[in-house]
This record gives sequence, structure tokens and C-alpha cells, in this order.
Amino acid sequence: MYPVALQVPDPGDLGPDRDWRSLVKSVRRQLRAVPGNGIGFGALRTFGPPEVRERLGGAAHSQVVFNYLGQWDARPETADGGLVRAEHGSFGQDHDPRDPGSHPVEVVGAVQHGRLAFTWHHRPGVHDTATVRRVAEEFADALRHLARHARGGR
Repeated sequence: MYPVALQVPDPGDLGPDRDWRSLVKSVRRQLRAVPGNGIGFGALRTFGPPEVRERLGGAAHSQVVFNYLGQWDARPETADGGLVRAEHGSFGQDHDPRDPGSHPVEVVGAVQHGRLAFTWHHRPGVHDTATVRRVAEEFADALRHLARHARGGR
């Protein structure tokens, strides 16, 4: 896990036709520019020089964590003589529900059975459930818009 600050325009600045293709390309470029896909962040935060550990430890804790688990149905259902078999289950909070989690808001997504799904976890004492639900719905609306745009619709 590593922090990423993305530069994106205000949604109002995109206009009614929103240039989603450029926006997605920009985010993709920014993510690809992260050295080693962020793999060195944890090592530096844990084992780096004291001044680096202090800087990364304090500044690196964000309010929201986004975890995309990938496409689970890309793996075969049966082992076919192999050692690994796909296990499909729920995704998201895979720990004790009483555990508040690592961040005030956790967004966990995956593709299961050909469908992209996200689970939102939050701390009700920190964020109002109705507010988180509204943000999740706006997120889903934006994803639906992106999917329509990618298929050539508007």
C-alpha cells in the first residue's frame, strides 16, 4: 500500500460532454509514473533512514484507501490437475467487523462473475453513513458514465 496524489480537474471543469478519455489516460499515466508501482514505499517507511521514516510515516496516512483486488474470474474454477484452485467468496472486509480498519473510509473493488463491484466501509463515528452512501452512488454513476463512453455512447 502506498499513497498516490492524482492531479485531476474539477468535474465541473470537464464540461457537459466531459472528456473522460483524456481524464482516464491522465490518471493511468500518473499511476504508471509511480516508481516500481510503489513497492519501495513500505520498505522506506519501515527500514529507511530515520528522517525518511518520520516523513513517510506521518504524511502517508490518508483518509481513504482504495483497494482494487483484480478480476477474480480470470482464474479457472477447477484445478485441472494443478495445485491452485480459484476460491470465490466475498471481498472487502476480511477481518473482524469490530475492527475499525486502517483508514476512515475503505473502498474495495473486484470483478466477480463478469461484474465490477465495490464495497465501501467507513467509521460511522467519523463519517455520516448517508454521506458515504451518496459519495458511493456518485462514484457508481461516474463509473457507469465511463462505461457508456467507452462503448461509444453518451
